[in-house]
Amino acid sequence: MTAIANLVQQKTVSTGTGALLLSPAAGCRSFAEAFGTGGNDMFFYCIRHRSAGEWEAGTGHMSDAATLVRDSVISSSNGG
Repeated sequence: MTAIANLVQQKTVSTGTGALLLSPAAGCRSFAEAFGTGGNDMFFYCIRHRSAGEWEAGTGHMSDAATLVRDSVISSSNGG
């Protein structure tokens, strides 16, 4: 089942379509804290570029404490 949690936010400088290496965002919980790691806990995510009009929403899981694996892109500014 796909999970939802409040006050979860992290940063990344990763690009492309693969997994994202995440770093902490001050005052927010990490995805690993909210959902666990190991691939069993799938959750919804939303990514947005800080200054460009680029974004993506989908489902994913944490393979470890700092790596978000995108399981399925639901929609994006790049046509999904």
